[in-house]
Amino acid sequence: MIDFPFPGLAIHPAYQRQFSRLRWLVLAVLLVTVLAWLLPLAHWRVPFPVFLPLHALVEIVAVVLAFMIFAVGWSAWRRDGRCDALILALSFLGVGLLDISHLLTFEGMMPAAGIDGVQVTLQYWLAARLLGGLGLLAMLLAPRRRNGSLLLPAAMGLSVLLYVLLVHWLVLLADFLPPAFDAGEGLTFYKRAFEWVLAGVHLLVAVLLTFRLREEQAFNVPALWAAALILAITGALFAVYQSLNDLYVLLGHGFKVMAFVLLYRALFVETVEVPYRRAKESERTLEKLLAEQRLASVAFDTQVAIMVTDADQRILRVNRTFSEITGYSPEEVIGENPRILSSGLQSKSFYREMWAILSREGRWEGEIWNRRKNGKSYPEHLVISEVKNDAGQVEYYVANFSDLTSAKQAEERIHSLAYFDPLTRLANRRLLVDHIRKARSEHRDTHRHWALLFIDLDDFKSLNDARGHTMGDVLLQRAAERLTTSTREEDIVARPGGDEFAVLLTGLSAVRERAAEAVQDVAAKLLEQLQKPYYFNQGTHYVGASIGIALYGSEKSDADELLGRAELAMYQAKSTGGGDWCFFDPEMQQQAQQRSRLTEELREALERDQLELYYQPKVDINAQVVGFEGLLRWHHPVRGLVPPGDFIPLAEQSGLILPLGRWVIERACRQLREWATDEGRRHWTIAVNISERQLSHIGFPAEVKQILHEHGICPPGVEPDPDFPVASGRLEFEVTESMLLEDLQGTVATINELSALGINFAMDDFGTGYSSLSYLKMLPLQTVKVDRSFVRDMLEDRGDAAIVEMVIALAKTLDFDVVAEGVEELAQHRALVDLGCDLMQGYYYGRPVPGSEIEVQLQQLPKLI
Repeated sequence: MIDFPFPGLAIHPAYQRQFSRLRWLVLAVLLVTVLAWLLPLAHWRVPFPVFLPLHALVEIVAVVLAFMIFAVGWSAWRRDGRCDALILALSFLGVGLLDISHLLTFEGMMPAAGIDGVQVTLQYWLAARLLGGLGLLAMLLAPRRRNGSLLLPAAMGLSVLLYVLLVHWLVLLADFLPPAFDAGEGLTFYKRAFEWVLAGVHLLVAVLLTFRLREEQAFNVPALWAAALILAITGALFAVYQSLNDLYVLLGHGFKVMAFVLLYRALFVETVEVPYRRAKESERTLEKLLAEQRLASVAFDTQVAIMVTDADQRILRVNRTFSEITGYSPEEVIGENPRILSSGLQSKSFYREMWAILSREGRWEGEIWNRRKNGKSYPEHLVISEVKNDAGQVEYYVANFSDLTSAKQAEERIHSLAYFDPLTRLANRRLLVDHIRKARSEHRDTHRHWALLFIDLDDFKSLNDARGHTMGDVLLQRAAERLTTSTREEDIVARPGGDEFAVLLTGLSAVRERAAEAVQDVAAKLLEQLQKPYYFNQGTHYVGASIGIALYGSEKSDADELLGRAELAMYQAKSTGGGDWCFFDPEMQQQAQQRSRLTEELREALERDQLELYYQPKVDINAQVVGFEGLLRWHHPVRGLVPPGDFIPLAEQSGLILPLGRWVIERACRQLREWATDEGRRHWTIAVNISERQLSHIGFPAEVKQILHEHGICPPGVEPDPDFPVASGRLEFEVTESMLLEDLQGTVATINELSALGINFAMDDFGTGYSSLSYLKMLPLQTVKVDRSFVRDMLEDRGDAAIVEMVIALAKTLDFDVVAEGVEELAQHRALVDLGCDLMQGYYYGRPVPGSEIEVQLQQLPKLI
């Protein structure tokens, strides 16, 4: 920096060269003014015919310059939001308008102007000079921030317009303005004082600008400084002239034009020439940098969009990916501000924080929404970095970004797959659990109860089997729609899986009884909607529903456990026949926990050999043993002997029935092989019960074939030999009518496949199903078992006796063997023999016993007949 003539002040290097030239210009103007005062020609009057055109020419130039100042300043505000440029522009718009009035009313101008008074023209002159001086002062004192709002120029423009109109009203219509000129004495005190005040205002502006010379500003300080000083000198000239056409007036008008030129140059250079020069310099520097680093050929042409701007945020260069993402060609954005990409979705505070971080750290990274050329907004990942020169000044901003539209869409798809059921678009189990946690948390604040309804569609599987899974999916979608339209907007409807739904009700009454009543009303409404017919092109289908309700308050259990309670209540509702709702109670939970523990212990029982096959004899009409029914027993180390009714249903639900069933078949085959070495026992048969899950398992026939082969069971039509000592037909599977309801065709095919292996089949509990006669006709059965419920009361109940007689007669007609279960006394035995029953089974002949106790049981048998 170089020292300024005032002590303690210095000039920024960016202004030194220009200031040196302008300083001499100001001194020259001051010297001319002093000479005009000192020389005898100071009060020389220019002939009016010569002065008038000179004055008009100078004023016209001044008006044009004022409007040019307005145009350049307005353009600077539109481009960069510069408040200082806007203030100066609008001020000189008013100056130009007032100078036109001054020109038209000057003495000797055209009468068409309507005014030719000296007082009027001087008042316009003073008003214009006042507006110009105050505009310069306001420009310096205005807040140093950018403002692109249209409200600011509208307010300022209106103020300037009102000022101009007020001046015209005061000058033309009002009569209280003091005179500015006296024909005999010259300038009045009012005029002289006004001019000296204006000179003082411009001098103040020059002083303020002097202090701004120390640091580089957003505007051209030296030119403004020189213009302010020249306008101050001009004010002094206009305070001392004697007539309207003397040398002082001519010099003053010339100096005013000179000052206007400096003001125009200050704005033009700062807002047009300097940015253009900087842009060109930046472009040349950037090209050099790109050449050095091979950015132009390699790094710049990447799949990431790149945008480079200068320090004033004017776009210098973009790459091909930029155009692909935004839709703008390079020609459309070069020289523009990156604001053309703004979507308007981010707040001003967002951008303020972004620029604060960029200024502080030299880098900013984050996600932002921008807008393409076609107007569509899109998300992008943006990184902005500063590029500084050796002096530490920012020369460029380099922004690279990538379009996140595909990533956001993929993220939404992943979120949808993670939290929503793809078939019904309802919340899935995972999202439902999240909402349960939220409901539990909200209860702590509101103390309002909330409830969970767990819904299972009754008889849904029959639709899938009869009409296919596609039709089943359609029904699930329609059921989801009914649930959604029958609940409140704030309620959560979910599909945890399969044909199960759940409804989460929040914001219920804080009084538990009222909350329960509200939940009951909702459950009844949902049942009514779900039980309505579903219409398809192929016909109409009806499904019911069972609803489990769990009402919650301040429970501390986790979400899965709370969901499990409602599910338990649903099973309880289904166990009573379905089509109803049931509230959860703690006893249900306890039973469920017991079943869960028992299931785990049953799994251990398989591994620890705690299972045993018991045998109950089947006898002929002479009470001679012809075979046994194998019955599974569990010797629990703590509970003792667990009844089959306690653990077989658990095995069915948990899937353990498959390994249990295999174990039973293997143990029965092992027992048959042991009996094959005894002449008196090798003819005995063993019947075992098989479950629906075994029969429907795709690998069941192959599994049975392997077991038969491993234990020496002869294939059909082959004589027993040492390798296969057990004759075919000694193993019998008992099935029930209910097992055949699910998939009749598949069941018949499996039974035929097993029969081909030499397995006999018996229909257990015959007469208790729905289509007994058709099953007897379709299935390859050898035996029909009369259910114990008919045998038990056949001697007292004529209806039961008639059913037993009918079953035996029907079986004989179809050439089936008949086994009567539940025989407990001799009279029942004799009555069955009289009816032609082939075989009997019951406690009268012996209870189920382990294989080791069969010999003892046989020794007692004759005593019982």
